Amino acid sequence: MAVLDPETPVREVLLTYPSTLAVLERHRLDYCCGGARSVRVACERVGADPRTVLAELERAAAAPPPAPIDDDVVSLMDHVVATHHRVTSEALQTLPALARKVATVHQSEAPYLRKLSEVVLELFAELEAHLQREERVLFPYVRELAEAASDGRPAPRPTFQTAARPIHVMRSDHESAGALVEEIRQLTHGYTVPEGACTSWRALYQGLEAHTKDLMRHVWIENEVLFPKALALESSMRTRADNAA
Repeated sequence: MAVLDPETPVREVLLTYPSTLAVLERHRLDYCCGGARSVRVACERVGADPRTVLAELERAAAAPPPAPIDDDVVSLMDHVVATHHRVTSEALQTLPALARKVATVHQSEAPYLRKLSEVVLELFAELEAHLQREERVLFPYVRELAEAASDGRPAPRPTFQTAARPIHVMRSDHESAGALVEEIRQLTHGYTVPEGACTSWRALYQGLEAHTKDLMRHVWIENEVLFPKALALESSMRTRADNAA
């Protein structure tokens, strides 16, 4: 059985032992935007017992890992768009309007709902712009890079000169989204539905919690797998061009 150090960053635990994902999600430990925090600190932030969580992580680490993420950068992008972008696009059509509705009806009894509605609207406005930047700018360029590498052609030269620039923007978007998600988590007391809440109120909290879980997976795959692969591909293409010159 693996023995994990409580000071190990959460993202490193998941990178080394992908089978620990379910444990991290069950205890609501942030492994993407807050993934640089140690397991101990991450547990303290959510009120979990680090010893209990570490024991569960160690048991999970000993289990067979899930199917590996496809190493092909194009397949990764296709997966992100078809799975995670789709989830966010669908949530965009329902959750902001639902947050406004719940705030309008119930803010007299729960004043924080007005703030919650504002944060939800801000989050999804940012995510909508983020998805467009990825699908219209970064992903097409990385796809061209992959095709050029496969065909033996020179790498395309984008107006932004290097993928590091849009990737920096994407990572900044992720940090901003992570801060808004944390604010939503605090406002909803960890998505705890108040006693006697109406159906819409319950649906809002359930929808926000489900989307948060998907968003964390989305951000982690991009930050830890997709973006490094895209940068490595670009670097190898430019090295090949330099050697051929």
